[in-house]
Amino acid sequence: MFSNPNLKKMLINNLFKIYMSLNLDFGNCLWFLIQKNTDAYDLCKELQDAVSDLKYSPHITIEYDMSNNEQHCIDKWKKIVENGISLKVDHPLSFDETEYKGFFSLELPVICSDNSGCDIIKKHIGIKPHISFAYHFHKPFAIEEKVKVYKILHKHHFANLTIHPLLAKEHCHCNRINEWKGILV
Repeated sequence: MFSNPNLKKMLINNLFKIYMSLNLDFGNCLWFLIQKNTDAYDLCKELQDAVSDLKYSPHITIEYDMSNNEQHCIDKWKKIVENGISLKVDHPLSFDETEYKGFFSLELPVICSDNSGCDIIKKHIGIKPHISFAYHFHKPFAIEEKVKVYKILHKHHFANLTIHPLLAKEHCHCNRINEWKGILV
Protein backbone atom coordinates (compact mmCIF):
# COMPACT_ATOMS: atom_id res chain seq x y z
CA MET A 1 0.00 0.00 0.00
CA PHE A 2 2.84 2.42 0.88
CA SER A 3 5.58 2.64 -1.71
CA ASN A 4 7.54 5.12 0.38
CA PRO A 5 8.80 3.49 3.63
CA ASN A 6 9.50 6.92 5.19
CA LEU A 7 5.89 7.98 4.62
CA LYS A 8 4.66 4.76 6.22
CA LYS A 9 6.97 5.27 9.23
CA MET A 10 5.83 8.90 9.62
CA LEU A 11 2.15 7.88 9.45
CA ILE A 12 2.61 5.15 12.06
CA ASN A 13 4.53 7.52 14.31
CA ASN A 14 1.80 10.18 14.03
CA LEU A 15 -0.95 7.64 14.74
CA PHE A 16 0.96 6.47 17.82
CA LYS A 17 1.27 10.08 19.06
CA ILE A 18 -2.47 10.62 18.58
CA TYR A 19 -3.25 7.38 20.43
CA MET A 20 -0.95 8.35 23.30
CA SER A 21 -2.50 11.81 23.61
CA LEU A 22 -5.98 10.31 23.73
CA ASN A 23 -4.70 7.96 26.41
CA LEU A 24 -3.30 10.74 28.62
CA ASP A 25 -5.16 10.58 31.93
CA PHE A 26 -4.58 12.87 34.92
CA GLY A 27 -7.12 10.89 36.96
CA ASN A 28 -9.71 12.36 39.30
CA CYS A 29 -8.74 15.97 39.85
CA LEU A 30 -9.81 18.63 42.31
CA TRP A 31 -10.22 22.16 40.98
CA PHE A 32 -10.94 25.69 41.92
CA LEU A 33 -13.60 26.24 39.26
CA ILE A 34 -13.66 29.78 37.85
CA GLN A 35 -17.09 31.29 38.45
CA LYS A 36 -19.14 32.33 35.42
CA ASN A 37 -20.08 36.00 35.08
CA THR A 38 -16.73 37.20 36.42
CA ASP A 39 -13.91 39.06 34.69
CA ALA A 40 -11.58 36.08 35.23
CA TYR A 41 -14.04 33.68 33.56
CA ASP A 42 -14.68 36.06 30.66
CA LEU A 43 -10.93 36.50 30.09
CA CYS A 44 -10.33 32.73 30.08
CA LYS A 45 -13.18 32.05 27.66
CA GLU A 46 -12.07 34.85 25.32
CA LEU A 47 -8.52 33.43 25.29
CA GLN A 48 -9.87 29.91 24.79
CA ASP A 49 -12.07 30.97 21.89
CA ALA A 50 -9.14 32.75 20.25
CA VAL A 51 -6.46 30.02 20.36
CA SER A 52 -7.55 26.71 21.92
CA ASP A 53 -8.37 23.56 19.96
CA LEU A 54 -10.64 22.47 22.82
CA LYS A 55 -13.34 24.08 24.98
CA TYR A 56 -13.75 23.31 28.70
CA SER A 57 -14.56 25.01 32.00
CA PRO A 58 -11.77 27.33 33.18
CA HIS A 59 -10.21 26.03 36.39
CA ILE A 60 -7.15 25.84 38.61
CA THR A 61 -6.11 22.25 39.32
CA ILE A 62 -5.22 21.77 42.99
CA GLU A 63 -5.02 17.93 43.11
CA TYR A 64 -4.26 15.28 40.48
CA ASP A 65 -5.12 11.57 40.53
CA MET A 66 -6.84 11.53 43.91
CA SER A 67 -8.53 8.15 43.27
CA ASN A 68 -7.16 6.59 46.46
CA ASN A 69 -7.82 9.53 48.77
CA GLU A 70 -10.53 11.66 47.16
CA GLN A 71 -12.50 12.50 50.31
CA HIS A 72 -9.30 13.32 52.23
CA CYS A 73 -8.24 15.78 49.49
CA ILE A 74 -11.68 17.40 49.35
CA ASP A 75 -11.81 17.79 53.14
CA LYS A 76 -8.26 19.21 53.24
CA TRP A 77 -9.03 21.87 50.62
CA LYS A 78 -12.40 22.74 52.17
CA LYS A 79 -10.56 23.46 55.42
CA ILE A 80 -7.92 25.54 53.61
CA VAL A 81 -10.66 27.62 51.94
CA GLU A 82 -12.55 28.01 55.24
CA ASN A 83 -9.36 29.32 56.90
CA GLY A 84 -9.18 32.06 54.25
CA ILE A 85 -7.26 32.36 51.01
CA SER A 86 -6.58 35.05 48.45
CA LEU A 87 -6.90 33.88 44.85
CA LYS A 88 -6.36 36.02 41.73
CA VAL A 89 -4.73 36.08 38.32
CA ASP A 90 -1.19 37.47 38.67
CA HIS A 91 -0.42 41.03 37.48
CA PRO A 92 1.04 42.22 35.23
CA LEU A 93 -0.86 39.82 32.97
CA SER A 94 1.38 37.28 31.26
CA PHE A 95 1.25 33.65 30.18
CA ASP A 96 3.44 30.56 30.06
CA GLU A 97 3.55 27.73 27.53
CA THR A 98 4.05 24.18 28.79
CA GLU A 99 4.22 20.75 27.18
CA TYR A 100 3.65 17.29 28.64
CA LYS A 101 3.81 14.20 26.39
CA GLY A 102 2.74 16.15 23.30
CA PHE A 103 -0.01 18.00 25.19
CA PHE A 104 0.66 21.76 24.87
CA SER A 105 -1.02 24.35 27.06
CA LEU A 106 -1.01 28.10 27.60
CA GLU A 107 -1.38 29.16 31.22
CA LEU A 108 -2.17 32.29 33.22
CA PRO A 109 -0.10 32.45 36.42
CA VAL A 110 -2.25 32.65 39.55
CA ILE A 111 -1.51 33.86 43.06
CA CYS A 112 -3.08 31.70 45.75
CA SER A 113 -2.02 32.50 49.28
CA ASP A 114 -3.30 31.82 52.76
CA ASN A 115 -3.54 34.44 55.51
CA SER A 116 0.19 34.13 56.27
CA GLY A 117 1.12 34.82 52.63
CA CYS A 118 2.16 31.22 51.89
CA ASP A 119 1.57 29.98 48.31
CA ILE A 120 -0.72 27.13 49.32
CA ILE A 121 -1.04 25.39 45.96
CA LYS A 122 2.74 25.30 45.50
CA LYS A 123 3.10 24.11 49.12
CA HIS A 124 0.54 21.29 48.83
CA ILE A 125 1.09 19.92 45.31
CA GLY A 126 4.45 21.36 44.29
CA ILE A 127 3.42 23.11 41.08
CA LYS A 128 3.06 26.77 40.23
CA PRO A 129 -0.67 27.65 40.38
CA HIS A 130 -2.17 28.55 37.00
CA ILE A 131 -5.25 28.51 34.80
CA SER A 132 -4.68 26.57 31.58
CA PHE A 133 -6.73 28.51 29.05
CA ALA A 134 -5.73 26.78 25.79
CA TYR A 135 -4.70 23.29 24.69
CA HIS A 136 -3.16 21.78 21.54
CA PHE A 137 -2.19 18.19 20.84
CA HIS A 138 1.19 17.63 19.16
CA LYS A 139 1.76 21.17 17.98
CA PRO A 140 3.21 24.10 19.87
CA PHE A 141 1.32 27.35 19.78
CA ALA A 142 2.26 29.49 16.78
CA ILE A 143 3.65 32.99 17.21
CA GLU A 144 0.45 34.38 15.63
CA GLU A 145 -1.60 32.69 18.36
CA LYS A 146 0.66 34.13 21.05
CA VAL A 147 0.26 37.61 19.57
CA LYS A 148 -3.54 37.18 19.81
CA VAL A 149 -3.11 36.23 23.48
CA TYR A 150 -0.96 39.31 24.21
CA LYS A 151 -3.56 41.57 22.59
CA ILE A 152 -6.37 40.05 24.66
CA LEU A 153 -4.34 40.30 27.87
CA HIS A 154 -3.56 43.95 27.13
CA LYS A 155 -7.28 44.66 26.68
CA HIS A 156 -8.01 43.16 30.14
CA HIS A 157 -5.13 44.86 31.98
CA PHE A 158 -7.39 46.73 34.41
CA ALA A 159 -9.98 43.98 34.93
CA ASN A 160 -10.78 42.68 38.41
CA LEU A 161 -9.30 39.18 38.18
CA THR A 162 -10.05 38.08 41.73
CA ILE A 163 -11.29 34.48 41.89
CA HIS A 164 -13.78 33.11 44.42
CA PRO A 165 -12.68 29.52 45.17
CA LEU A 166 -15.36 27.01 44.15
CA LEU A 167 -14.23 23.44 44.82
CA ALA A 168 -15.12 21.01 42.03
CA LYS A 169 -13.95 17.59 40.91
CA GLU A 170 -13.52 16.18 37.42
CA HIS A 171 -12.10 13.05 35.82
CA CYS A 172 -9.38 14.62 33.66
CA HIS A 173 -8.86 12.24 30.77
CA CYS A 174 -7.61 13.94 27.62
CA ASN A 175 -9.98 12.10 25.28
CA ARG A 176 -12.89 14.02 26.82
CA ILE A 177 -11.55 17.53 27.50
CA ASN A 178 -14.57 19.11 25.79
CA GLU A 179 -16.70 17.52 28.53
CA TRP A 180 -14.67 18.93 31.44
CA LYS A 181 -17.22 20.95 33.44
CA GLY A 182 -16.38 20.28 37.09
CA ILE A 183 -18.83 18.91 39.65
CA LEU A 184 -19.13 21.12 42.74
CA VAL A 185 -18.20 19.39 45.99
